[in-house]
Amino acid sequence: MGRVGATSWSPSAAGGEDAAPTRMEGQAERVKAVLVRLEPDDRAVLRLREIDGLPYEDMATTLGVTVEAVKSRLFRARERFREVWHATE
Repeated sequence: MGRVGATSWSPSAAGGEDAAPTRMEGQAERVKAVLVRLEPDDRAVLRLREIDGLPYEDMATTLGVTVEAVKSRLFRARERFREVWHATE
């Protein structure tokens, strides 16, 4: 049972049926715009982890580096992504 006075969430209550897809599409476009501004190595390591979902070991094999190097590259790429993201707000 729900709490007294609580309302359930619905797309229409959150701005209409089309509000969520529009926001998501806007976010996706912004992510693409940020990725384009990153160096190719940063894009590659982010893609392998965040899009392709590879574990560190597979990323290391793909990139021809150690797992520690993968972790360092991923950390730096994420930092640069955040910097560009916040700069484009």
